[in-house]
Amino acid sequence: MAELPVKSAAANLVTAMRELPARAAQITFLEAKDILNPVVTVVMLRRMGRSRSLHGFSDSLLDLYSIIYHEIPGKENQMQIGNNSVVSIHYTLKDEHGEILDTSDGRDPLDYLHGAGQIVSGLENELDGRAKGDEFLVVIEPEHGYGSRDESLVHEVPRSEFDSPDEIEVGMQFRIGAEGGTVIMVVAGVGDETVTLDGNHPLAGVSLSFDVSVTGVRAATEDEIKGSRHVHGTGCGC
Repeated sequence: MAELPVKSAAANLVTAMRELPARAAQITFLEAKDILNPVVTVVMLRRMGRSRSLHGFSDSLLDLYSIIYHEIPGKENQMQIGNNSVVSIHYTLKDEHGEILDTSDGRDPLDYLHGAGQIVSGLENELDGRAKGDEFLVVIEPEHGYGSRDESLVHEVPRSEFDSPDEIEVGMQFRIGAEGGTVIMVVAGVGDETVTLDGNHPLAGVSLSFDVSVTGVRAATEDEIKGSRHVHGTGCGC
């Protein structure tokens, strides 16, 4: 029952924007997003199968979604995210339990070079084609995030092999030489005789929920594309 006002509002807005093109032309892209954000949320929930009671009404909602993102003047004039774009985003990252793992809140936006593998592939794919002002929620499964856990990367090591065995604590990190380079191992457990080292990424096997706002998109410079200038900003959760 709580969704009926949203359905009614969506229908009225679709009708109004179709019948009053002059009014639609006066609404800026960002203004429309602010006004219709609750409806967009319902659209996304419907697409994820979490709003089944909207069955039969999804066409109108998707029409409205199309108006917001494609028909309102201003959207088409914004640079869209693609390879070799420098993208700035604000984000909040949560795990499947809703616990905040990382956020740019209170910090500068995260800057990255799109297509260079500087953020997890699932998030990069979701950002592709978007523009400044876009906001969205997305859940990234492990295979498109930090991968599944690999238990072969967990090892028991005698405490005597460490220079200061009495100072070893859970959470410490060590760089260990391996074939092809070095691997970062995290202390996952400390026993009387052994230390458990885990080579998995701390977020391996975790479904990642991102709440993202795109704050800037521009073409990368030649130096940035070549990698001589690092554009990746503050934050490590991406």
